[in-house]
Amino acid sequence: MKKFKYIAFIFSALGMLSVSCENERDNNLPGAAIYIVNDGLQTSETFYSVDEVAKTPVRVFRSGYFDQTVMASVELSEKVLAEYNRINAADYKLLPEEYYEVDAKPIALTSDNRAGNLYVTFTDPAALFALKESEGLENYVIPLELVSDGVVNNDHNSILILPDVLEQVLLSLDQAETQFIVDGGVSPDDRKLTVSVARPLKEDVVVSLDMSQEAIDWYNTAHHTSFRLPSSGFASVAENSLVLKSGQTSVSTTLRVDPSGWGGEPCAVPVRLVADGFAVDPDKECLLLHFAPASEDFKMYEPLDRYGWKIDGQYYHGTVGGSGKQIPTLWRIIDGVTVNSFWDAPYNSSAVSDPNKGKMPIDFTIDFGAVKTVCGLGIRNRDGAYCDRLKAGYFEISKDGDSWARVAEFGFVKGQVDPNLDYKYWFEPAEARYMRMTITESNAINGEYHQASLAEAYAYAPADKPYKPLSKLSQEGWSVDANSYQNNDTCGKLIDGNVGSHWEAGYNSGSKTPDNLKLPFVIQVDMASVQSIDGVEMWRRNTIGKNESIFGLKSGSIWVSERADDSDWKTSTAWQTSGAWTKAGEFDFEMNASILVGPFYYMLPQTTNARYIRIYITDSNDKNTTRDTAAISEISAVRK
Repeated sequence: MKKFKYIAFIFSALGMLSVSCENERDNNLPGAAIYIVNDGLQTSETFYSVDEVAKTPVRVFRSGYFDQTVMASVELSEKVLAEYNRINAADYKLLPEEYYEVDAKPIALTSDNRAGNLYVTFTDPAALFALKESEGLENYVIPLELVSDGVVNNDHNSILILPDVLEQVLLSLDQAETQFIVDGGVSPDDRKLTVSVARPLKEDVVVSLDMSQEAIDWYNTAHHTSFRLPSSGFASVAENSLVLKSGQTSVSTTLRVDPSGWGGEPCAVPVRLVADGFAVDPDKECLLLHFAPASEDFKMYEPLDRYGWKIDGQYYHGTVGGSGKQIPTLWRIIDGVTVNSFWDAPYNSSAVSDPNKGKMPIDFTIDFGAVKTVCGLGIRNRDGAYCDRLKAGYFEISKDGDSWARVAEFGFVKGQVDPNLDYKYWFEPAEARYMRMTITESNAINGEYHQASLAEAYAYAPADKPYKPLSKLSQEGWSVDANSYQNNDTCGKLIDGNVGSHWEAGYNSGSKTPDNLKLPFVIQVDMASVQSIDGVEMWRRNTIGKNESIFGLKSGSIWVSERADDSDWKTSTAWQTSGAWTKAGEFDFEMNASILVGPFYYMLPQTTNARYIRIYITDSNDKNTTRDTAAISEISAVRK
């Protein structure tokens, strides 16, 4: 029994000794050794004079798997420089500290993370390159010594960094830019193209000018466009391959554009500089000439429906509206009204929104409400004496509101602007939800204020047949009656040709039809004789500058008939089922859905003989217990 107790005591003692040794395992052992991996004289990572800053690493490592954490840093040391020069019989000099910074913050090295980088940052590569040009850098170094709270390996505790800054050799196509040309030019056009480099090269360099599908694909990808190449023979260069001789800084060739080879549709000629083994200045890499037909020369389109469009921008002189709700005058650009309805950019210090303080560029963005295929954009200048305020600018389109493609430019000469003309700008079909118009120059500068005005903006979709505007019939001799109207002259305003006037249903006891203040409302237009028509045009009330009555009219239907009927059409709906009336269409205007006043078209399935038009209004966006509101500006008949 005593024997077993003795054995147990021995094992217990050994166990205690084992634990004691485990807890003291690092005692009397050397600490973690810290050293610079890339020590000695080293050349920095190559960087270029055009870089904003450049970094080169100093790699530090700690040996062993000890639990302790050690801190390591490097500091500038003239002692290291002097010692290196003495041992190696060298004559290196300290690079002035104005050209670089050394990491001041130490890094932590642990058993799990035993290596790390400290950095020397060259803060002004251009200035350093200038020093290289004036004095040379071959004798300048940055001497650094390792500092740590651990055990430093004195055989690997320093580094001397030689800066390696180069001038980046960039080839450039001097004429590189994007130009928008209307009407394809009028005569053959020879353009000199020059490939250049900042200083003579030491050897010959072969470059090429790419005008292929690959070049236009590259441009489209880079600029989010959908441009297409022209037909063969429209444009060519005298030499596709050029040799930039050693000792020279430029070489030239000729681009020839022959308008007789143009097919009349939008197209683009790319000339992209390609140089294997050499960098090309990204800002001077490609010349692109975009050709488009003149405003009225392209017919294969149809206008996009503008109902539901939204507009946004920061530059507007004033606001309009009523009932306590004011909106920027920018909205007038999409209201459909071209007479006395326009947007003004800020033109004096009283402007409501003027972040640029009267200066240009300024812009606005239109949201089509959904992605559309578009092939053109259009604008109508302000009417009257201020029609020529715009001088220059450009259009962009976007599918997502983030990536934008410039598709056209505009320019106007003061005194040569037609205020009654829609100016159209064509390009290759592309998908877009947004258009942005940027105005860069003004023809009307008043002190600090660069003025601009605009009446309307449009967009066009591609079509497989030429667009032919609808023809509106003369309203002379026409008459109008309704079951509800506020004043004696109200009905006649529906056919006066003025979208600034309107018919309005009776809305109070002063109405000429006080017994008919509630829906439904019925209007009848008598065209005086039977007419051959294809549809009906209607405009909502134009009150954007006064109140929100534009939104009162909600839903109803439009009918036409060759003859009148015997029923009491003002109080009965029997006429709708008599067989004498043909429905041209229905309308449904949601409250605040669109600022568009018109025109709205309701087309018949085929050309129809008719003398009468009836508007049957069944719902209103503005109703109360005593009256319902509805207002219409104009009613016309149209032919295709």
